[in-house]
Amino acid sequence: MATEDPGGAAREIEKWAGHPHMSQILIKAEPRPSWGDPIYDPVWAAATKHDITVSCHLGRGKYETLRIVFVEHAFSWILPLMWRMDAIYAARKPWLDIKRIPSEHVKDHIKFTTGPLDYAEDKTELLRAFEWMECGVKTYQLPTSVPALEGQTRVF
Repeated sequence: MATEDPGGAAREIEKWAGHPHMSQILIKAEPRPSWGDPIYDPVWAAATKHDITVSCHLGRGKYETLRIVFVEHAFSWILPLMWRMDAIYAARKPWLDIKRIPSEHVKDHIKFTTGPLDYAEDKTELLRAFEWMECGVKTYQLPTSVPALEGQTRVF
């Protein structure tokens, strides 16, 4: 999807929406301006109107030392994904030229902050997730909006 022209991108969505092979639109990972800019509202509106998934692709394997932080995106969603990637790796290991399990790459290269923190009613589930993710050691970073807004107090 050529999002450099959001209006044109929205027209393309409108044109192809409903086609049996249209399942998603693919966008660049790092636009200028950022995806939150109102300039992209026509794209989001058209995708929403036609219930079309927006996907984002970073590429693969090219930047092996790249590190990413997901700010205020929660983190519990990554656990099932890591388990699935590891299971696929185990099943295909004889054909792959990968030395480490995928979850280790995630733990070394992807960090998470979240606010508010998402957790199950049973707090032991959260603690287990923290342990598995090696939070505090590898994957979780403390989010903060210092300095505090006027009239707010930050507690650390």
